[in-house]
Amino acid sequence: MKETGIVINLKDTIAVVKVERESASGSCCHFDTKSEAFVEAVNLCGAKINDLVELRSEGGARKKAALLRLALCAMLFIGGLVIGDRLASVTGRAEQKDAISFGSGAVFAVSAFFFSRRKPSAPDSGLPVVSGIVPRL
Repeated sequence: MKETGIVINLKDTIAVVKVERESASGSCCHFDTKSEAFVEAVNLCGAKINDLVELRSEGGARKKAALLRLALCAMLFIGGLVIGDRLASVTGRAEQKDAISFGSGAVFAVSAFFFSRRKPSAPDSGLPVVSGIVPRL
């Protein structure tokens, strides 16, 4: 999501940006639907106080990645249950079938959890990023 706002304060590499946001109803109401919000964002472009900047937020991508990771772990857990069930039958340990299938499912799910972790290439704070300075006309 992209937004524009004015930098009102700087704290090291973090910029506090005043953003005007419209409500979800847009312009269908008789009331003033704009509100001000103050957003902390990582200042990558070296913006200064009173600069008009563009903010970029990647919140949706992070949620999608977490959901996919959870789905992968669940699918591999179920696959591990099936493999453990078959393995118990083949090895002649039918009386321990539940424990073997649960154990193999847990091993698959935990290994999927650790192997699917994203290796951050840069410090990721989850904050929006000041992606550029917008020229004023």
